[in-house]
Amino acid sequence: MVLLFLGSLRTTWIVALSIPLSVLAAFVGLYFAGQTLNIMTLGGLALGVGLLLDNSIVVLENIFRHRTRAAPAEAAAVGAEELQGALTASTLTTIAVFGPVVYVQGVAGELFGPLSLAVAFALLASLVVALTLLPMMAGRWSHGAGPDPAVAADPPPRPAGRLRSAARGVLDGFERGFDAFARTYERALAAALDRPGRVLGGSAAKIGRASCRERV
Repeated sequence: MVLLFLGSLRTTWIVALSIPLSVLAAFVGLYFAGQTLNIMTLGGLALGVGLLLDNSIVVLENIFRHRTRAAPAEAAAVGAEELQGALTASTLTTIAVFGPVVYVQGVAGELFGPLSLAVAFALLASLVVALTLLPMMAGRWSHGAGPDPAVAADPPPRPAGRLRSAARGVLDGFERGFDAFARTYERALAAALDRPGRVLGGSAAKIGRASCRERV
């Protein structure tokens, strides 16, 4: 998905590294918490894998946006700094959902306590990776001191094999399709904002019809 939306293989590799790094850091937290690798802790890590990429994708997308008008190192620093507060708050609110489970007594606590610890450690590790290691890699995995030429301007023509040409065709086609969707969404959003009464009235009518069907 990152490759489709950003069109950068290098950025995709940076995001992909966040999964093993966060999982390894979560193993360290589980070790010091006295937990072992069992079905519940591994289940917690599996549950957290889908959440591990969120912070990294948001940070790298913001860095990618700044790369159009700043040097790679500056774009990485500014892009990560802008989102550190929001990402920290978002991660902590997710951890707060699993936090009380640790204090549950009895069989339920023994079953779901390790799972909650695994999710919490994995999310904390993903936050640290997204705000420290990934901006460093995004700032160093670039050539030149100015804005990224792959973002700021069209790349110079170079010979490419069939696989590279096919991949570029898929990425270009996806970009054109997404741009068309974005324009359609922008027009629909503008129309909805210009007619708030109709939007709220239509939503209330649909909710009322749904309630009537449930009663019947």
